[in-house]
Amino acid sequence: MLRDDEIPGSTAALLRTCREQRLTILDLPTAYWHQLSANLTPADWGHAETLRVVITGGEKLQPERLIQWQSVVGTDVRLVDMYGPTETTVAATLC
Repeated sequence: MLRDDEIPGSTAALLRTCREQRLTILDLPTAYWHQLSANLTPADWGHAETLRVVITGGEKLQPERLIQWQSVVGTDVRLVDMYGPTETTVAATLC
C-alpha cells in the first residue's frame, strides 16, 4: 500500500485504506503503532475487518499501548512484536 498525505495523522484513514485495498497484514514501525494504539477507537477499528496480522518492529512495545490495543482489538488480529536489533535481522530470523 502506498500511503497518501492523510494517513499518517489519521487512524481512521489508515484503517479505511486497509479495508479498501483488502489488506490482511500491516507491518508498522513500533513508534507508529504506539500512535495508532493511543488513538484507536472501536469505531475506527470497525473499518479494519480485512486485517488478520499486525507486525511491529524496531523498538519495545509500551505496555499501556498494548493494553489499549487489546481493549479495542481483542484477539481477533494476531499482533507480532519483532523487537530486536533491527527490523531486517528480526524479520529474517522470524521467517
